[in-house]
Amino acid sequence: MQNWNTKKVRKLRKNLKLSKNQKAALIGTILGDGCLTKNAYGKHCRLQIEHKELHKEYVDWKYELFQKWCLSKPRIQERTNSWKFRTISHPIFTKFRKLFYKGGKKIIPKSIGELLKDPLSLSVWFMDDGGNLAERGILLNVQQFSLKEVELIQKVLRKNFGISSTKQWNNSGYRLYFGKDSRMEFQRIVKNFILPCLEYKLLLTP
Repeated sequence: MQNWNTKKVRKLRKNLKLSKNQKAALIGTILGDGCLTKNAYGKHCRLQIEHKELHKEYVDWKYELFQKWCLSKPRIQERTNSWKFRTISHPIFTKFRKLFYKGGKKIIPKSIGELLKDPLSLSVWFMDDGGNLAERGILLNVQQFSLKEVELIQKVLRKNFGISSTKQWNNSGYRLYFGKDSRMEFQRIVKNFILPCLEYKLLLTP
């Protein structure tokens, strides 16, 4: 079992600060598939990333971005056929957990308009939770959030990125749909960040 409270880790924790790109990617992945988990051996949280085998390139990209925050490389999870890594615990992750979690469940904080401004954040969120309806438009899956939170997301996307969307009920919650005009603007913003293994989520033809 990994010892997360050694002298080496304490020294590493003291010297780490998020870069601009790390912060942007962190916000995007918290909104998406990333988890901020409590450390059983200390008071702070850590970031945990896990994606399926098909998206190993994406896991590696995230790992490279946060490598200095990690003690080990991504590992295959045989049971789920996925790849996973986690960072050391750190006060900055505890700070973000307090913003984005309530009662152990992810929420959209009221300050999301100040947090979700960087195109990289939107791109990571899309790579985590985006998709498309063949030749019709693109989607952002936000089913885990309440109607009020989804409407706040819509407002922020309009204000910060100039992107309009419509809500669609899908099984257990809402997803956001971006039609032709909005889809083109959305893709213009994110396309330079999308990894090859995830380009299938875009609709690159007009």
